Amino acid sequence: MWGRRAGRRPKGDSREVGLDQLVAAGITIRRAIKSKPWPSKSAVLEHCAVWASVTSVATNATRVLGDSFVPYGISTSLSPATREALWVEPLNINGEVSFIGSYVLGMGFALGVDAARKWISEDARYADVLFPYPNGKELNGDPAHSTQRWVITFLDWPESEARKYPRAYEQVLRDVRPERALNNRESRRRRWWLFAEWAPGFYKALVGLDQCIAITRHTHTVMPVSVTTEQVFSDALCVITDGDPGVLAALSSAPHYWWAIDRGSTMKGDLRYTPTDVFETLSRFQPSFEQVRWRVRTAWTRLVMRVVEHRSLRRSRQVLRVAMACSPRARIFAWARLTSR
Repeated sequence: MWGRRAGRRPKGDSREVGLDQLVAAGITIRRAIKSKPWPSKSAVLEHCAVWASVTSVATNATRVLGDSFVPYGISTSLSPATREALWVEPLNINGEVSFIGSYVLGMGFALGVDAARKWISEDARYADVLFPYPNGKELNGDPAHSTQRWVITFLDWPESEARKYPRAYEQVLRDVRPERALNNRESRRRRWWLFAEWAPGFYKALVGLDQCIAITRHTHTVMPVSVTTEQVFSDALCVITDGDPGVLAALSSAPHYWWAIDRGSTMKGDLRYTPTDVFETLSRFQPSFEQVRWRVRTAWTRLVMRVVEHRSLRRSRQVLRVAMACSPRARIFAWARLTSR
């Protein structure tokens, strides 16, 4: 028997090159702690622990996960194993849909919302390079998901193009270039006026969308929100380039939450949402045309019934006649209102 303790529970690549390989070689996990605070007040860390056997273990041997007995054993993700082995692969339907935001690298790119609006009011051209810059804290802490920070972005422009916006260029020259000059990567030192990682494929995928779905990468809530695409997203966010309310509803569900808990990793006790491990492997329900039509008709019926019940519109025959074109149930309800006068 041997034991292993890690700074965080094994997920994603660390699981694939660690426990997956050991179990495939015949190792059996007999006991495990999936996540537990590190036994020290000086460190805010979570750790996992694994006890395993090199030799075969009897079928009726006791296996313990945390404080619970698990009848079918322990999986390599340190979850209760099932009778059928879990096989997870990235799905084509989820490919090139989830992205991590831009890695800016340089606080000199940021400025306050009042300063940004003042620049734009004095010179409308600055609307080309100034955008709201939300992060994870603002996404979860503000009901409107608004941000008090804006950011200067020169996209992937050459330096000559950036100079056409002197106030923005001078701020980046003054506050960002000295910091970038110390960076280990030559490309970041040489192209100091640009973000360290712009993620052009991500912003290309946003073209044509008014709304997208954002999730804080380090969180204990795993709560997605619908936000406008007219902003620059920080690397603290995972963004789903889909504005469909149905997708938002699916990602707000308990199955997605528990899938993220099982597939994601942790950082200081919070879930670390990784798109490749969580979203790309998620099986999403695809409704048929008949199911979509039924949902639309049901939603229309509920809406019409609420409108008709509203006292201020009770005398409006025009609203009732429009309602009669929605669905059989709405027509019956509307006709009863018309004939009861």
